[in-house]
Amino acid sequence: MLWTAASATTTSGRRSSSVLWGNLLNKDKCHVCSITGGYNRCIAVEQILESVRAPCSNTKYGCTVKMHYHELKDHEKSCPRAPCFCPEAGCGFAGSTGVLLRHFTDDHGWPSTEFKFGRDSVLQIQEGMHVLHSREGGRLFLVKFTPVPPFGNAASILRVHPHALVGERKFRCQVGYNCDTIGWHQYSNLHPRSTNLSNGLPVDDGSYSLVVPAVPAYLPAANSIKITISRVS
Repeated sequence: MLWTAASATTTSGRRSSSVLWGNLLNKDKCHVCSITGGYNRCIAVEQILESVRAPCSNTKYGCTVKMHYHELKDHEKSCPRAPCFCPEAGCGFAGSTGVLLRHFTDDHGWPSTEFKFGRDSVLQIQEGMHVLHSREGGRLFLVKFTPVPPFGNAASILRVHPHALVGERKFRCQVGYNCDTIGWHQYSNLHPRSTNLSNGLPVDDGSYSLVVPAVPAYLPAANSIKITISRVS
């Protein structure tokens, strides 16, 4: 009997056929049918397996990558087309951050602002969601404004990312409110939480990024905050 192994050594780090053979308890007997025989490498089978490509599981979200099975897991851990989810109750929409941005603005009518790293973005304080997006790598952030009477309005900031990790600190936000008319100046520095929103919005625990006072309607300029997002080196 001829026992063949179909796993060649590659630059991608797969184990060689000799390594697999070396792990067998009995190297002179087939581990499946127990027939005795020799061991020989089958180049033809290896080439067939080497030519097989499998699609990424994010194909339906626009990923066109096809790779060896043993490489797919590593790719999917960082696939840019992996989905994030709409946090609106009953919506169920999912897609890459670029697609999700269009969904937020077109389907839900959420206001959006394009930002640049290290530069101020001015956002009007209005109950609900405000989307911050960047052309640099498709970065997406959500700013949620929540009334907290009698104190005023609270702002919470989230980074939306398909491969979010708990506790990661890749970005820093400075949130500021400055109003000479009412004599109120306040700034906050934080690392925004990251989430793919698969479980909806994180439950508010009272740890808001910034709480600003309610201002009279005749002071519209005082009803805004500044947000500066920077990368953490």
